[in-house]
Amino acid sequence: MATLTRPLFESCDFDSIEKLLEEEPMLSNKGMPYDESNQAKAHPLHRLCDSVFSKKLSDEDAIHIARILLKYGAKIEGNDPEPTRDTPLVAASSLHADGLALFYINEGANITHAGCHGGTALHWAAWCGRPVVVK
Repeated sequence: MATLTRPLFESCDFDSIEKLLEEEPMLSNKGMPYDESNQAKAHPLHRLCDSVFSKKLSDEDAIHIARILLKYGAKIEGNDPEPTRDTPLVAASSLHADGLALFYINEGANITHAGCHGGTALHWAAWCGRPVVVK
C-alpha cells in the first residue's frame, strides 16, 4: 500500500499527491512518521508544518497540499484532538508556518484548543514571535 511521506510532500509533486489520495482518501487522516529515524506519527496537516519549519516547503506549497488533503477528507483538527495533543493549527503556530496557520484558521480550525503543553495557537504564536498569526 502506498503512503504519504514528507519527501513526497517536499517534492511538490501535487499531481502524485492528489492521485494517491484519489485512490486512498483515508490517507488524508493517517498518521505520518516524521522521517525514517523518528517514527512518531502525526496528522498529515501537522507534518506539513514540520516541512515548512525545516524550510523544505514554502507556506504557499504547503497550503496547496493542505487544500488537496482537505479535498480528500482531512480533518482540520487532526484526528480526534485530545486536550494534550497538538492540532495542526497549534503545530503551525509553533513551527513558524504563519501562512498555513492563517489558512487553517480560515478553514475553521479551533483557535481555543490547548495542546500538549497547555498552549493554544495564540499562546504559541505569541511565544514564538509570530505577530501575523497573533493578529
